Amino acid sequence: MKNKLFVILAFILGFTLWYFLVYQQELKQIIVGHFPRPGVMNEHVIWGMPIVSTATIFKYSGLVLGYNNDRKTPDWVSYHITDDYINGKKYLDKRKFKPDPNIEDENKVRTSDYTRSGYDRGHLAAQADMKGRDLLCESEACYLTNIAPQKPSFNRKTWLNLEKAVRKWTLKYNELWVITGSIYDSDHTYIKDKIEIPDAFYKIIVVKLDQTYGSNAFVIYQDDKTYNLEEYIVSIDSVESATGIDFFSELEDNLENKFESNINTIFTGWR
Repeated sequence: MKNKLFVILAFILGFTLWYFLVYQQELKQIIVGHFPRPGVMNEHVIWGMPIVSTATIFKYSGLVLGYNNDRKTPDWVSYHITDDYINGKKYLDKRKFKPDPNIEDENKVRTSDYTRSGYDRGHLAAQADMKGRDLLCESEACYLTNIAPQKPSFNRKTWLNLEKAVRKWTLKYNELWVITGSIYDSDHTYIKDKIEIPDAFYKIIVVKLDQTYGSNAFVIYQDDKTYNLEEYIVSIDSVESATGIDFFSELEDNLENKFESNINTIFTGWR
């Protein structure tokens, strides 16, 4: 009888600790308000296309992006990802970068433009996030409109660390919306006088929590080294300020202001 009572008390104590240390932390993401149902017009866009005058919009099976013809990189890439996709079949055995057939020749980037540049062809929407659908979905993620120059150490370590966290959160929460893109300062540098090299990258993640939504936003510079994602957490407002992009324009103003101004506690389960 004493052993049974001990087990019950231990369970209650454990649940109480989890509730206050973990669950309550995630409830801090919650902002009360009427959030429109996401994905009404397009599965991969939540609460309106990101608005920026420099972007030409292209819609693909696994993502939507706003391409900057002057910089030859995407201003933003937006996509919806689910646990079924993450657990699904992989169709491409290796990366097959290619020019985007929808871009006119004068604005087209080719794989040779990156050759011996010292920079990786860095995915904005990760190819691994395009699993679980079909070959076309993975192939379109390799279009060079979804690519920006990334330093090898950044692409293969720091940025990859965040990409892996996105997939862990997808498995935990079942689905996410991701918006990601480049940040530039006033000191413009280029590959072959053609492709502008970003100084940093941002990633905004939206997840449904209970009956509302939470977000995390990150800004990581190309020379950042730490794997502690908490050091890169910012507000969505600060991403808008750095990029000139207006996100979530379909939200009511009061709700949008609250949603974008918060610097939230990082979602658990990424380590």
